[in-house]
Amino acid sequence: MKREILCVDAAVNVSRHYGRLRLARCVFGICLLLSNLAHGAAAIDEGRAAYSAGDYETAIRHWQALIERGRPEGLFFMGVMYAEGKGVEKDQARAFALYSEAAEKDFAPAQYNLANQYATGDGVDKDLHKAEHWWTRAAERGILPAQLNLGNMYYHGAAGEKDTARARKWLTLAATRGSAEAKQTLAKLDAEDGTASRTSAAPAAPARAATADAPAPGGIKREAWILNQPAHHYTIQILAAGTETQARDYIQQQDLASRVAYAESAAPGAPLFRIFYGSYETRELAEKALAALPRPITANSPWVRRFADVHKLTDRRHAARGAN
Repeated sequence: MKREILCVDAAVNVSRHYGRLRLARCVFGICLLLSNLAHGAAAIDEGRAAYSAGDYETAIRHWQALIERGRPEGLFFMGVMYAEGKGVEKDQARAFALYSEAAEKDFAPAQYNLANQYATGDGVDKDLHKAEHWWTRAAERGILPAQLNLGNMYYHGAAGEKDTARARKWLTLAATRGSAEAKQTLAKLDAEDGTASRTSAAPAAPARAATADAPAPGGIKREAWILNQPAHHYTIQILAAGTETQARDYIQQQDLASRVAYAESAAPGAPLFRIFYGSYETRELAEKALAALPRPITANSPWVRRFADVHKLTDRRHAARGAN
């Protein structure tokens, strides 16, 4: 595994008489996109660092601590450890049980991996209808591979009759977020029904800034804005993403561009991109704002932080970036 706890992409083939349905698999990366603990962010960061260093015993200790607090993130991470055989004996049935518990607590990454197990029959009897159910739950929360898998499933009719309307819906969502495979399948749909692809005329994604310290595309506030906030003020950390693309995708999906800032922070092995919501003079005001956040955001367990702590996390090499 490269660098740190990253997305592990593989192709999982499910044989049907419709052909071979290719399923995207992602292990840790999705959790980094969505997980951010009210009382466990340190456990996530330290667990990631331990995993990155191959210290699975320490990583497992952090995941178990999260489980003891009732956090679905700990269940998910331990599920991955069993699925991959990292620090424990590989046990797909145990992974399935852990994913199931976290999925029932509405944790989207676990819902995604649970669907994969139903699709492949790893640790459970194969059931593509249950895979469809859990992929849908995850796809509705913005999990890109789940959207791709649903599109492929409906395109091939893997769980029943071919459904081109649903296939196009999910493939279009995946394609607009950059999935090359989704674009290829959409092209096949277009060739079959003679229609023009809805994504063919979509504008290209904005190019990244030419220099590292240029403002972020789209005017989203960045490190400069965060470092300019008074150290005694408070903010709400709503996400910690493993890549800048994940952070920006999440901001766009939740329509938060005018209300948040995100910053790159140095982390063992690779950077994190943390998203912060607002600046509040007191913790009480920040807590009130946190309570008013919509459910799709609170589902990721955002938490209040002092800017003094946030400033320490922010990579000051980019102190001039995104001051608007």
